[in-house]
Amino acid sequence: MRLVFSPHETEQLEAAQAALLDGFLAWADRSGQSAEQVCAEAALDYKAGADGLLGRWTAGTLTHLCADWLPSKITLPEADWPRVPDTLHAWIDYLRDERLLDRRSDPPGTLHAAVDAATGDFHTAMADPTRYGLAKFWMTTMLRHGVDLDDEAQRDAFFEDLHAGKLDVDMSVPERIADRQVAEATAEAPSLPLVRLPSHDDLAKQAAATPAVEQLHRFVTGLGPGTPLDDLDDGRWYAWARAARLVRPLNGRLVPVKRAAADLRDPLALWDRAFDALGRLGPAWRDDGRSPVTDDLDAAVLGLLAPLRTDGTLPRVALAGYLWDSAADTYAVSDPAAADRLRRGLDRDVRRVLDALTDLGAVRTFTADDPDVREDIEELAGELGLAPDPVLVELTDLGARGVTRRARAHGWTAPTVEDLAEETAEVLFATVEVHDPDLVDAAIDAWVAARTPEDARAELTELAARTDDAAHRDLAVRARDRLDAGRG
Repeated sequence: MRLVFSPHETEQLEAAQAALLDGFLAWADRSGQSAEQVCAEAALDYKAGADGLLGRWTAGTLTHLCADWLPSKITLPEADWPRVPDTLHAWIDYLRDERLLDRRSDPPGTLHAAVDAATGDFHTAMADPTRYGLAKFWMTTMLRHGVDLDDEAQRDAFFEDLHAGKLDVDMSVPERIADRQVAEATAEAPSLPLVRLPSHDDLAKQAAATPAVEQLHRFVTGLGPGTPLDDLDDGRWYAWARAARLVRPLNGRLVPVKRAAADLRDPLALWDRAFDALGRLGPAWRDDGRSPVTDDLDAAVLGLLAPLRTDGTLPRVALAGYLWDSAADTYAVSDPAAADRLRRGLDRDVRRVLDALTDLGAVRTFTADDPDVREDIEELAGELGLAPDPVLVELTDLGARGVTRRARAHGWTAPTVEDLAEETAEVLFATVEVHDPDLVDAAIDAWVAARTPEDARAELTELAARTDDAAHRDLAVRARDRLDAGRG
C-alpha cells in the first residue's frame, strides 16, 4: 500500500484513504477496539489535505486534529464524543501493528499521550459553535430546530424562515466562522520544485566573489572603530549595511555591530545577511516614489525569484508582469494615466531589485539573441504597457539557496535534495518521480549516502514489497541497483 501522495494525485489519494479506512475498521473489529468511522474518515481527510503523508503522525498533528480539525468537521451526539479519542488511540495501534507508521513519526507512546492531553480541548471545542466549519454549523443549527436533513422541503423552509427573521440564530457566529475559513484558505502556501544545492564550501566560495559581499565587507571594515556620519559618502552600501544589521549609529558616528563580526569573516553568512536585508530596503528606495515593489520589498523579492526556480530563465518584462498581476487588485486605479505611472514605477523598481540580486550573485542577466525570442518579448512588453526589453534573467546556485530560505520563511514548501536525504524512501520517490533523471539519481545517491548500506537496502526492500505504486517500486529497484553498484 502506498502512503505518500502529492496534492495533485486526487484519485490515488482517495483510493488509499478508502483502503486504509477499510483496513482500520476490519482490524478494530478483530481487535475489539472502538472505531468511530466518521472520526477515522475525518482524520484521514485532515492528513491528506495537510501533507499527503498518511503514515506520518506526530504529537503536534494529533493535537491540532483534536483541538481544531475534528471539532470543525464532525457532528456527533455528545454522548459519543468520548469515542473520538478512543478511535484515535485505536488508529495509532493499527498503524503500529500493521507496520504502516512512518519511521519519522513520533513513537506510539508519545502519540497516545498527545491524544490524552488534547482530549479536554476536543470536548471544549466540540461545545463551541464558533469552532465549527460552516457546513457543521448549519447542520447542527437545523437539527436543533427539528429539521430532517434528508428532507429538501424542510431544509428550504428553514432558510426561508431564517431570512424572514423568524428564527433565533446568532448570525455573528457563521460570519466569524466564514472569516476564519477565509483566513485559513488564504494561508495555504505554495510549493516550489525540487532543487539541488552545491556544498556549503562551494556556495561560500561563490558568495565571497559577489560584488555585494565584497562591497559590504569593505564598507564595514573601512569604518574602523567608527566613522562620523557626516563623512559617509556611499549611501547605497550604508543603507544595505544598516538593513543587514552590520552597522549602527552611535553618538554621531557609524560603528560596526560587534555581534555581526563573525559573519564578516564568513562569506556565506554575510551573503545570507545581505540577501535577507534586501527585503528591508523598501523605505530607503521610496525616494523615487511608491510602487508595489517598494511597499512590500520582501514579498517582491520572493515574487521575482520563485518563477525563476519554477520556470527557469525568463524575460525581465515577464517578471515585472508577474508582480503587476499580483498587485493589480491592491492598487486598482481607474485613471489610465495613474495606472501607467504605477506600472512604470513597478518596472523601475523591478530593475533595481534585479540589479541588487545581480550584485548578490543570485541572478544572471543577459540579452536575448534569438530573433523569435526578442519578438515574443516585444509582444509581451506591449501587452504590459512597458518598453521593449530584451533582457533575460536566470537563477544561480546562490539564488536557489536564497529563494529556498525566503520561501520557507513565508511558510512555502521548498524541498532540496539535501533535505530529502533525511526523508523516508517513499517521500523521496513521491517528490522526485516527476523530475529529470539526473536530479532523481542525485537525490537517490544523497539519500543512500545518508544511511548505512544495510539500512538503505532494508528500507528499499520493505517499500518495494509494500507499495502498490509501480513507479515507486521501480524507483526502489533503481535505488537498490545504484546501491549495489556502489554509486550511492
